[in-house]
Amino acid sequence: ITIVLTIAVVVISVIDVSSVQRSYQSVLSNPVAITDAVQDGEQGINAVARLLRDMALSGYDNATAAQISDLLTDLDASLDTVDSLYTDTDGLEETYIQAVESWRSSFSEIDAALQSGDLDQARSWIASQCTPRLNAAVSAGEALQAAVQEEGNQMVARINSSTVRNRIVIIALAVIMVLVGIILNLRMIRMIVRPLREADEAV
Repeated sequence: ITIVLTIAVVVISVIDVSSVQRSYQSVLSNPVAITDAVQDGEQGINAVARLLRDMALSGYDNATAAQISDLLTDLDASLDTVDSLYTDTDGLEETYIQAVESWRSSFSEIDAALQSGDLDQARSWIASQCTPRLNAAVSAGEALQAAVQEEGNQMVARINSSTVRNRIVIIALAVIMVLVGIILNLRMIRMIVRPLREADEAV
């Protein structure tokens, strides 16, 4: 009985450790990765907006345009990460992606104006279209991050609850194992002592 209980405690402990490890890997692979992708996307959007404002003041620059192109490529990767990892059906990731795409459409118009040398039109579009859409994209990103953080907190709470429950089971099994061991030892002692006492009385 004690051997069986010991094996049960070991098995439950191993299962608990592996379950916690898988659960925390899930937390790291989804909510944390989505949050990083959204933050990277917001940084990219702000960086592109700053470069556009610089060109709207000083004129079109090929090196700056190449830098913007690289930032937009990174932004696409961030959006793909959000789209592939976010599994809730609340539509927050769609709202965020649509807000970023809306901002990106205004960027195309501004870029065309900059290439044609119409800096006044570019500055006007930055003020009337780019900046409001950028703010909308940032707000959508913050709402998505808040939802992801809440989901991560719930996952961690479930992990902690499961861990506490498994620890209670392990402690209960350990207590039962100790009690069973004591009872069995007392019975074995009684089985040894009783014949000796009877033999002593007979002598």
